[in-house]
Amino acid sequence: MKRTIELGHGSSAYKTTSEAEEDEEEQQTLLSSNPFHPKRLHLGHKLLGQNQRSWPCGIFYLLPALAVVGIVAIVSPFFPLSISTSKIHPDNSSSSPPNEITDVAYVEVEAKKDVKHRQITNYMKGSAIIHSIHITHHAGTSLCSQMSKFGPTPGFACMGKGKNNATVEHPWPSEEAIQSSHLGSVGKTPSYNETGAWVKFWRSYFHFTSSEYTGFGDLHRTNWEYENLVSMIVMRDPLERFLAGGKCGGFQTRIGNDPTEDTQDTYWEYANSDCADNYALRVLANESLCVQGEDTSVACLESAKKLLSRFTFILDQTCLSDSMVALGYALNLTITTSSFEGRLHKQHTPSLRDRFGNDTLYEHVKRRFRRDIELYEWSKKRSIVVCDN
Repeated sequence: MKRTIELGHGSSAYKTTSEAEEDEEEQQTLLSSNPFHPKRLHLGHKLLGQNQRSWPCGIFYLLPALAVVGIVAIVSPFFPLSISTSKIHPDNSSSSPPNEITDVAYVEVEAKKDVKHRQITNYMKGSAIIHSIHITHHAGTSLCSQMSKFGPTPGFACMGKGKNNATVEHPWPSEEAIQSSHLGSVGKTPSYNETGAWVKFWRSYFHFTSSEYTGFGDLHRTNWEYENLVSMIVMRDPLERFLAGGKCGGFQTRIGNDPTEDTQDTYWEYANSDCADNYALRVLANESLCVQGEDTSVACLESAKKLLSRFTFILDQTCLSDSMVALGYALNLTITTSSFEGRLHKQHTPSLRDRFGNDTLYEHVKRRFRRDIELYEWSKKRSIVVCDN
């Protein structure tokens, strides 16, 4: 069962009922940890009313709290979101003292929502650009093809200069303009301080761009909270990605299809290769060498989760067509399941275990890619559409 949730002004997506209950539980946790939330103050008022006979003692304990609330009421208009701003910035994640963390959590969640709403609204106004983080074989070609129907995009896979430029569909700036901008390629994400200038320069040519990654992406350095940058990423089941075409490290020429008796040895080699190791996690982590197979740390995983939470949209490739329809609805773009080229990413009828054709190999890959699998499981619960299992 799915229900609609609001994403922004006039936009929505779908979440399952269980996910809604999980969100409600999270909000209750935040509420219980925030002494200044209006509902907590209202509850305190009711409790005080139930214990009027002990009011002298109640007043004694209540006065300091009222004093703090008064100070907050006076100061907060001059420093809106000042606490959450430092938390959002990737370089200031530990700036708040320990006793402020629970109070900051509620404000931070609301601030992130406001940022994403503003990004969506600015895109619909024509001032924001969409940038897709394309992990190889995570539907980047299909996304580019679809988004090119709504406005100009870079001619080569939405991330570089194509053969037929200087057209309405695929314009391209002059080499002089690119050099004078000092911003580098459209297919490379900018540094934090350059994000605003990067968006302003490339938005004058395109409404949608992409960058593709096969290894460490160094993506934490970009200001993904910038109000004129809508970011998106498609996440894919790591085991399915492992079996997909376009295998890394030259393995595609040796094992183009699912494992067979004749290719089992080559698949074992592929499973233990550096290039296949926790593929998506390596792109999204905050350190280039933190992916270490089965021994990959929790810190490495958490860094990738933190990055994903900063993106405007997460899409799950398991139900890519439905996700694209929801994305179009959120951005006021007409996308239908029939018009989207999701047919290029067919779903396989046999189970993943059956496709491996070897239980030992299957379990080995699951252990080695366990952090990547955990990341995908975490991300799909936060996708614009939560897919049916």
